[in-house]
Order: sequence, then C-alpha cells, then structure tokens
Amino acid sequence: MSDHPELPPPTENQMESHLELEEIPLCLLCRSQGTVLHEGLTDRLYGVPGQWRIRQCQSDACGLLWLDPRPTPRDIGKAYADYFTHDSSSHPRPRTDFLSRAAELRGRLLRKLWQSSSGQKKARRAGDLMYLDDIKPGRLLEIGCGNGRRLAQFRDRGWRAEGQEVDAQAARYARDRLGLTIHEGPVTDLKLAADSYDAIVLSHVIEHVHDPVGLLAEAHRLLRPGGVLSVTTPNALGLGHRTFGTNWYGLDAPRHLFLFSSRTLAAVARKSGFGTVRTWTTAAHAATFSTPSLAIQTHGRVDMAARPDVARLLAGTAFQLWAQQYLKFDPDSGEECVLRATK
Repeated sequence: MSDHPELPPPTENQMESHLELEEIPLCLLCRSQGTVLHEGLTDRLYGVPGQWRIRQCQSDACGLLWLDPRPTPRDIGKAYADYFTHDSSSHPRPRTDFLSRAAELRGRLLRKLWQSSSGQKKARRAGDLMYLDDIKPGRLLEIGCGNGRRLAQFRDRGWRAEGQEVDAQAARYARDRLGLTIHEGPVTDLKLAADSYDAIVLSHVIEHVHDPVGLLAEAHRLLRPGGVLSVTTPNALGLGHRTFGTNWYGLDAPRHLFLFSSRTLAAVARKSGFGTVRTWTTAAHAATFSTPSLAIQTHGRVDMAARPDVARLLAGTAFQLWAQQYLKFDPDSGEECVLRATK
C-alpha cells in the first residue's frame, strides 16, 4: 500500500460507531478458502473507524471478492449514518470563490462536450435507466431506491414505479418530496405478493447485502413469469481496480461486503433461480469512479461533501476516454458489471 497523509480524527459520532464484526473465511458461491487481496483498508469516504481486509476466492473458476471480517447485520447500519442515499441537502457543499467555481464549471463543460461528441451521453442514459429501454413499461420495483431520483425517472417514462428502501431518511424524501410509493424495510421482510412485477432493478445494491443469493431469490419470487431483473454493481476486474488498487473508490470498505465480476454475478443469479442470464461490463460511468479514486490516491480519502477540483475533473475525463477505448479490446474491463436475467 502507498503511504497517505493521516486522516482527520474521527468525530464524536464516529467514535461511538464501533461495529460488531463477523468472520467470513469461505466463498459464498463455491465454499473455497479466500486469500487476502487487500488489508489495512480504512473507510476513505465517511471515516467509520476500523481497518478492513478483502479476500479473494482461491478457485480459478470463481474469484469472488468479499470483506472479512465484516459488520454484522445488526450493526451494519452504523456504517451508513452519513451515506449519500440521504436527501442531498443533508450534505451541504462548502462555498467556493468565483475563480474556483468558474474553473470547475469549465472542467464540467469540457466533460459534457466530450461525452456528447463520443456517444457517452447515450451510454450513460441507458445505464441510468438500467438497460430497460427495450421493454414496454409495466409494474416496476427498485430494490434499494435511495432517495428515489432514479425511480422518479421510471415513473415519468410510464412505469408503475415502486421502491424499497431500508434508510428511513431516504425513504421519507422519496415519499414526501417526489410522491413515490416506497416500501420501507428489508425486502425479504415485506412479504410483497409473488409474481407481481414486470421488472425489478438494483443499482449498486447487491454489493452491500449480507446474502446476495437470498436477495436475488426474493427478486425471482416477486417477478412475473417473463419478468426481467436488471442489476449493476462495481466490477472487481475492471480497469479502475487494476489501475488504482487499494485506492479504488469501488472498494468502499466497510459498506461493500462483496465485489463481483461478470462471472460471479452470473453465478449468483443462477444460484438464485434464474435460468436466462446475461452479463456484460460498461465504462459508461468510469469517471464517476476515477475522480474519487484520484482523491483517495492523493489525499488518502475523498470528501463526499466537496466538489472535485478542476484538475481531478479533467483527469477523470481522461480516464473515462481511456476506459471507453480499453473496453473495445477487453470486454471485461468496464467499471461496472451489468446483469440482465429473465424469470
């Protein structure tokens, strides 16, 4: 690991958030032993105390990555006290002077111009709508809908959109501010009716749960025959992890309990009961991963309440361009894995 400046001391709330841990020595999918891939990781986003280790399955046919030890289901909520699924107003950004703001806007404009000229805008839109553009709108459930911003887009496009969320603050925002139907609580505890939904989507959710197989099995139960499941998650084999290593934003210990590749994500879907499974990777949001990764690499952490400076915005745009070209030669190198499965 590279040396980093010391993190600022934890706040009083963070010092009270020591987590109860459980050891996970064996792979979820194949029960093989795991070797240590990364150790001594700290929470570079929100400063939850502790050091964390990531294991990799020893089986060449698998390769799943997981956090060991990890927070128990009873205590994992302490790692989300300041998480960004909350109303964005809970994280006010600091004011910046005019010249700094102008430089940032210039960087964002350059990124927007490049995205428009390179087709990235279309790719990002497809990802934002979870690759369901070829499906006639019906009844949709978003598991882990956060503050409901994506769910509102589905509603505006004709879907009968409902959300599920365990974060009470985020659920309240989606309900009160956006007028959405939100089922609050763990989806496996809600007892929603079987065969009820035409589509179920999970955007960057499966890496957070203790039992990914059980979660997708519940999604399988809730889908109507012929219904579609769409999942996105950080790609453990992507260019960002290869480039930034322990500084990769996608690691996000201690909140990311598993890190998947296309192969292991497909394995989870099949183990959950899905027969028709397709996976691929995308670089559509590579800059979203690389910009905070650069901050971690430089400063040892990323301030989630601060705007990135223009230098990192431009570096993130350069990484986006590189990742998009690299994907043409290595289809497994995208920053995100996508799963599409049919019941």
